Amino acid sequence: DNPARGLKNRHNYQPRDVVLAADEIRSVWNSIDNGGAAMSEPIRQIVKLALLTGQRRAEIAGLRKSDVHLDGSRPSFIVTRERAKNATTHSVPLSEHARSILSVAIASAPEEAFVFSSRSGHPILPGSVTKAFVRTRKKLEANGIRVHDLRRTVASLMASYGVPRDVRERILNHGGKRQGSITEGTYTWYDYDAEKRAALELWADALVCIVEERDAEISLSPGFRWGTTLLPGQDITIDDLYTQTSMSYPAAYRLEFTGKQLKDVLEDVCDNLFNKDPFLQQGGDMVRVGGMSYTCAPKADIGGRISNMTLLKTGQPIEADRTYVVAGWASVNQATKGPAIYDLMEKYITDKKVIDLPKSQTVKVVGM
Repeated sequence: DNPARGLKNRHNYQPRDVVLAADEIRSVWNSIDNGGAAMSEPIRQIVKLALLTGQRRAEIAGLRKSDVHLDGSRPSFIVTRERAKNATTHSVPLSEHARSILSVAIASAPEEAFVFSSRSGHPILPGSVTKAFVRTRKKLEANGIRVHDLRRTVASLMASYGVPRDVRERILNHGGKRQGSITEGTYTWYDYDAEKRAALELWADALVCIVEERDAEISLSPGFRWGTTLLPGQDITIDDLYTQTSMSYPAAYRLEFTGKQLKDVLEDVCDNLFNKDPFLQQGGDMVRVGGMSYTCAPKADIGGRISNMTLLKTGQPIEADRTYVVAGWASVNQATKGPAIYDLMEKYITDKKVIDLPKSQTVKVVGM
């Protein structure tokens, strides 16, 4: 009953193939955080959610508060069939980062039903998001980027991280639930919520790594007793990387620690090695520390072995009640989330090409 059915498109349409590079993602995201983006606060939040979830700008901009479910352990928002491009109701699981953005947006939104609204109380129009993005990309001198490229970027990078095609399609809400074979379209009604949630949490962790490059004030690394030694000028192979980092709990975390918590961690590890009772010595190696220097007195009692903790980038003493951003890996805490250390290191070494290790003496041992 469609009179246009069968007609050929007289335009030679070519789909866009623009996928943002890491530095472009970082530039867009950081411009939003530092105020450089020519966007209102609601549009900043919409663009961030587009990058975190891979959803269309119109579907995010038109969210009603009743569509958003932030309580409990499985936060999500719903794109209703009336607003979905393919007329298929779509549930979008939220990573903790996405949940936090929506929580702030709802708390600061007017009394109207919409999560994102203009000063007049009307929902943000997709065209307004596009115009704000165009203004921002001009400021960033990134004229080849469009808002919809964020969606393609999310899908492409998810694929590179091993997210299966059928999960990516369901995250993007492509094709509609009833597309495909008879079995898939008529009899398969599984919602793939767990798979979508895992993939979006993986992507959120990866996005944090891209944006912040694991930017931290202090780093903690386990003392490994395996792996080969590399000589200056020797090539670093993927096998070399794996011999140093392969393990069953490789997640690289990025957390906030107080100065007191940092001292407690170092004191606890140190006590494993130097407890005066040999039956309480658990062995191992002292945790490696980056970005901070300290003095260690192995023969002292627990609580008194670690002192003179200093933040290297400022030269200031570590304050017990101040919070510091700490990155690390190989945590035995099963709830630890983050990308695998070997994936991070592979990207870092590939991008850096030549690794230069400046000489430093950040730990002073006394009393021996």
